[in-house]
Amino acid sequence: MGCIWAVGNFTAVPAFSESGIFLDLASSLATDGFHLIGYVLLTALFSKAVPALYLVQFLLVLSLVYKGSAAFLRASLGTKIPQKNVWMLTLLIMTNPFLWQLLFAILPDALAFGLGFYATAYMFLFFRKRKEEKQEIFFAASLFALTILGFIQWKGFWITVTTCGGLLIGTWFSTLWKVTKQAKRFWHSTLRIVILGICVSGVLFINAELKKMTYQEGYMPYSLSADAMKRFVYPNLDRDYPVYTEEFKTGISEEFILEAERSGEEEAYYKVLGSGMEQCFGAEKTASLCRMMDRTSLLSDTKQLIKGALKEGFAGVFAPFVLSREKYPFGDSVTPYNLNVLWEKQTVMSDLYVSAGRIGYPLCIGILLLGGIICNVEEGKRRLAANLKNSLFYILVIIQTVFGAICLSIPEFDYRNVLLPMALCAVWGTSLIQNHEDEILCLIGKAAKWEKQL
Repeated sequence: MGCIWAVGNFTAVPAFSESGIFLDLASSLATDGFHLIGYVLLTALFSKAVPALYLVQFLLVLSLVYKGSAAFLRASLGTKIPQKNVWMLTLLIMTNPFLWQLLFAILPDALAFGLGFYATAYMFLFFRKRKEEKQEIFFAASLFALTILGFIQWKGFWITVTTCGGLLIGTWFSTLWKVTKQAKRFWHSTLRIVILGICVSGVLFINAELKKMTYQEGYMPYSLSADAMKRFVYPNLDRDYPVYTEEFKTGISEEFILEAERSGEEEAYYKVLGSGMEQCFGAEKTASLCRMMDRTSLLSDTKQLIKGALKEGFAGVFAPFVLSREKYPFGDSVTPYNLNVLWEKQTVMSDLYVSAGRIGYPLCIGILLLGGIICNVEEGKRRLAANLKNSLFYILVIIQTVFGAICLSIPEFDYRNVLLPMALCAVWGTSLIQNHEDEILCLIGKAAKWEKQL
């Protein structure tokens, strides 16, 4: 059904507002600081050949998901996995209708998902490497994908930085208590954290310089605090204005705030309010004021913000099962504007495909997890302990990626935020059902040398 749907939509350009922004920026090869140059260049390259863009996105994401799946499973089991098993997992993730449809749209979400999935997988493989392996290649592969992601999408970049950074810090702490015995490992772990910091700083600097070089119109300077305003500030600009600092109110009038409120979409907020703040205060001071606005809004309505985040967090952590319903228990729709736009062409086929995928994907995940429990009962305590460690990792990363996306999104459940958690559920279940044969000792060669054969 996914293939039939893709053929029918291979020349369509879904009417996303964000797609229009990328097409506008592609016409002048510019970046506004929030929509990054990597996807702008990709859009510019294929703006007159949309099917070619879709094909490139499909092939890139397919390759990244395959490589990432192999790395996740290898890290979980400690050995390479047969290709057929990796392909089955890859196809399960790729044909999930919520990811599949984003491959055929001018949006960076699918590509950002693929890069984030790959970077996280190789950092996990580095974290769980064997001593005899050349583990630095895994670290380099993860860092390379992370750097590319830093020029594709900010949200995916920050979520992946947090995940990879957490794994590196975990490695560093594991060497801290025995630094006197293994000083070399300790300093290597410290160096990798420094390299990650340099990579993040380089991405921030280059993106800021590219905006200065290419974009002339007024638009708020990018910062993490400005990005977080989508969650903490914009729903309540007019309400929280009286409690902002006097410095802010001196430069930005309440009338200006009301104008920003009337502009509607979040990009317009950044243009109207952001350009006004930059003209009044300058780029550096604007970033400081963004932090003030985030903090003030959080403190003024902490209970409501936490309640909303927990609702979305629940939906995100249990995304495969929540998305099986048209509405999840708290009443928020999982078929919002984004999904409806993708249904503009082949409406009946879209409804059939998404309806089947809503049920089929969580059903597969449930079978995998149930099969994993049965396998662990049969394989004994040693394998159970290893799978418990892997399960803890997957659960923590699912929670972290869900709440990371929430912090950088408007207060509304969006299935695009849960692509990575949904894929990680599939990886987790698949890792539990792989066969683990006991190590066999065999006699090899004239010297009668015993070796372990996996």
